[in-house]
Amino acid sequence: MSYRCEISGKLVPDGVPAHRLVWAIRPSTYPPRENAFKRRPGGGKRRKAVADRGGSGYEVAREVVVCAEVARQYAAREPDMLPARPPRKRRIQQIMDELYGDLSRSTFTSSYAQRA
Repeated sequence: MSYRCEISGKLVPDGVPAHRLVWAIRPSTYPPRENAFKRRPGGGKRRKAVADRGGSGYEVAREVVVCAEVARQYAAREPDMLPARPPRKRRIQQIMDELYGDLSRSTFTSSYAQRA
């Protein structure tokens, strides 16, 4: 199947492999999760729930499909660094915000906090 190089715009014929270049990255942090996935300890039949420790690093923000010629030209290119994404709200928090508004900025919460 043919494809179009995203940098040069050339139409590449069938049978020529596509190359993927990481064009931009961004810092990312993942929170820890309990019972994230199941493993078989020691290769046994029973599965045991294992926690994911979370962590931080970089994730691909943009990737481009290019031809071999462009891949050679940009092989030493460092990817652009984009700003980190804002943390995602949990679905329940999104629903609560839709129903009741953003309670973190409400006057009720701030006045209650002042009394405590």
